Amino acid sequence: MKYIKNIKLLIITGLVLRGDLIFADRYAEEGAAMMDAFKSFEIESDSKLIKAAEEGNLKDLESALNDPATNINETGKKSHITALMYAARNGRIDMVRLLLARGANPHVRAAWGDNTALREAVRNDHKEIVKLLVSKPTDINSKNSMGYALIEAAKKGDKGTVELLLANGADPNSAGSLDYNDSFPTTVLIEASRKGSKDIVKLLIDNGMDFKNEKTNPSGSTALSVAASEGHVEIAKLLLAGGALVDSRNVWRQTALMIAAHKGYTAIVKDLIVAGADINDKDDGGITAFEWANKGGHTKTAKFIDDFIKKRKN
Repeated sequence: MKYIKNIKLLIITGLVLRGDLIFADRYAEEGAAMMDAFKSFEIESDSKLIKAAEEGNLKDLESALNDPATNINETGKKSHITALMYAARNGRIDMVRLLLARGANPHVRAAWGDNTALREAVRNDHKEIVKLLVSKPTDINSKNSMGYALIEAAKKGDKGTVELLLANGADPNSAGSLDYNDSFPTTVLIEASRKGSKDIVKLLIDNGMDFKNEKTNPSGSTALSVAASEGHVEIAKLLLAGGALVDSRNVWRQTALMIAAHKGYTAIVKDLIVAGADINDKDDGGITAFEWANKGGHTKTAKFIDDFIKKRKN
């Protein structure tokens, strides 16, 4: 109710400041009726279990768990996450151990956002909790609001956690979203390539990355296109050696070669051409890689492409 009272006070204050004294007085008199109307919208308070986990109060957590009426896997009314997720988020391994020992289910997802305890631990760098949850085992490939736990680790460039998850069965082809509304679909390989994490990209390839069925982001970009856009030469080399499709196109029918040419990344352009990229290919706008290099003002890159074309004709 304090939020409703504060809203009422702000409205009355605003009316007074505007000089609407009569209406402000009338609003104050009628406020009680309006307060009653707003009561139905009041957010229900969280349980003792959720509050204890959120606040990190071990004593209250134990007390709540000793109550037969407590649902250990319930989600909070405000946060929509479980006590185990709070404990994992806050790095409270003592609470995580207690909750698991009392029967908390590490597979449970949040009521909103499709979150998991493992994802919270990975995202917040609580490695010992990650190890503990994986050992249960947790559903490593369970999709959540910020993507798979593996995507979280790759996004952070956390090689150790990526190794741990892969060793316990995580899928190197994992795809998911990086936000609560599925607005930013991505893949673990794309995030590792964007980050420039050579070791992680190699781990993913060595653990069964399937380039023939590689998933893309919403713009249709593959990991190779992302590496080309970011100028990560070594990542591009690794992807090409691992079997990445050199002429895959995004939604604008642009290839990695066109993207690298437009950015002026001559070394990547060279590697792509050597790998068999179609130098004469055109995008939806009828623009070639050579033309994209010129559009970007990269004369060195444009000259390299032009020289290659002339040499091939001879």
